[in-house]
Amino acid sequence: MKTIIHTIAIIISTCLFSNISWGQNNEGYEFFYKRSSLEMAYIESDDMPDKQYVDNAWNNYLKFNFPVQYNKHGVDINSVPVNDIELSVSEIEEAGYNVQTLRGYENVIQAIKNGKNVKVLNSDYSEALLLPDYEIYYKLKLDKYIKDNHIANKLVQRWYMYDKSSEEPFNMELIFARGNYNNNAGDEDVLLNSRKIGRRNTLNDAGTQLIPFTFITFTKLDFYSNEPVAALVRDLAIFTADMLKDQSLEKGANPNTVELIYNLAVTAANTAYSAAKDGYTLKTTTWLYRLHWDNETENIMYDEIWNNPSLIETSDAFYLDYIDSQTNSSIVLFPVNMSGEGIIDLTVNRNISNILKVLQEKNDVFKVLTRIEGFLVNDNLEAPLSVIDKKYFSAYIGTNEGLRGGETFDVFDSDDNYLGKVTAVKGMVWDNEENNGSYQIQCDKNGNAVTFTTFKGKIKNPTSDMTIRNPQAPKKVNITARIGLKEGVDKKSIFEVLSFNYDETNECFDTIVVSRVKPIKSQIWDNLYYGSSEEISEMEIKKRSKDGLIITETYFKANKKVKPGMWLRKIK
Repeated sequence: MKTIIHTIAIIISTCLFSNISWGQNNEGYEFFYKRSSLEMAYIESDDMPDKQYVDNAWNNYLKFNFPVQYNKHGVDINSVPVNDIELSVSEIEEAGYNVQTLRGYENVIQAIKNGKNVKVLNSDYSEALLLPDYEIYYKLKLDKYIKDNHIANKLVQRWYMYDKSSEEPFNMELIFARGNYNNNAGDEDVLLNSRKIGRRNTLNDAGTQLIPFTFITFTKLDFYSNEPVAALVRDLAIFTADMLKDQSLEKGANPNTVELIYNLAVTAANTAYSAAKDGYTLKTTTWLYRLHWDNETENIMYDEIWNNPSLIETSDAFYLDYIDSQTNSSIVLFPVNMSGEGIIDLTVNRNISNILKVLQEKNDVFKVLTRIEGFLVNDNLEAPLSVIDKKYFSAYIGTNEGLRGGETFDVFDSDDNYLGKVTAVKGMVWDNEENNGSYQIQCDKNGNAVTFTTFKGKIKNPTSDMTIRNPQAPKKVNITARIGLKEGVDKKSIFEVLSFNYDETNECFDTIVVSRVKPIKSQIWDNLYYGSSEEISEMEIKKRSKDGLIITETYFKANKKVKPGMWLRKIK
């Protein structure tokens, strides 16, 4: 039970929803969701037109459009110099891919026309290496970069706030924050001491269940003028026509016929060039990786690295698992009414957003994930009940215990005799949830402070020591999660309820789909303003509330299979 004196002290100050600021406060407090974490790295290309615009567009995306479905992990990875990474033929073949040698002009030219990854070895195009397709080839380069630069180690360092200059190089603050752990007195000691005994059950409640859901993407932006590419295709076509012309004449073909065919080929090549030369093409490719984290990795972290902190920088225990890659391309034309920089910014944002959407659709592990925050009205809820008058009663329980109005409770006296039922009155539910060290001020329709929850009912022979208790648990329960409009939740959304059970035999987490749930239409969290510095007016507060209560979570109807500690994954 929250301290009533503290709440009353705040209530005295005001009872109006005047201006409430959402998101970050002046002290730099950052609200973390219980969800997957994501880092996004940029693969720069030096040989592109308007390079500064493309680079700016990437930076703008990270600053203004970073996908809200994930916690931004916060590892400072500069642009990846993938073009400087050399792969030998032996390295490619050791990774399981063949490198074929192409001989003969026709074979080399045909491979180029087909968009193959070809490394030409001489000026007359008579010999070349046929390398793996571009996505695979650059993925192999990324694998080498990831390993050589210990990228997985950097992701783990971030989780444990590693500071090698500190006397205590590791701390759990980020895990506390992202797990929304109750940072009460003694909790940190319990958490840190749990390294030795039973740490898994304790740590999972504090956010380490989120560590296996740490992802990193590497995005390559290739922005190039269509004209050089179109010119190359044209020149290759004309070069081929010249060779065919010479070969035909050497074989004694009719010169007039050969010349006619040659002119038609040249005309077709020039026509195709004229149609394709305008504008630019933005090709966007993203490779998705996941931090590998299992029981063995966790044991190494706490049993070996915790007391030898420097090992976290280079330990081979940490590595990334490759998940998937996606590519899309957009033709960029500069309209008269929009700047070149603006259209590039728009195209980059659109391409990356579309790629992430496809990666989510094709990979369950990357879909929007959030933890179930609470169960409305705990099954074992019990509280003292006081008399207001013949029909109305009061109790110091409220939104923190899951009440929203309309809940019915059984009433008993001190000898456990049943006295009747009471129902929480809508609009008269005490908002006693702590929010970043303070409480929201809830008022009734007359502007009076609501400092307890009002109940209505018929009780025979009320006493001074009555108690309300939950009736038998209902077949369906309401659950909540901190996800809303900003993440695309609407009345048609569907979520899977997941349970991550640890398999001791295989030392891994088994993902079990428990059931499916849908959000309650009238109780979807409008968090579009959340994270901005914009203040919300009293009018907006009313629009975003139900029964006088501000909705700060989305509510779902669920069955009794759903238990505390489970997760929601958005599948539609």
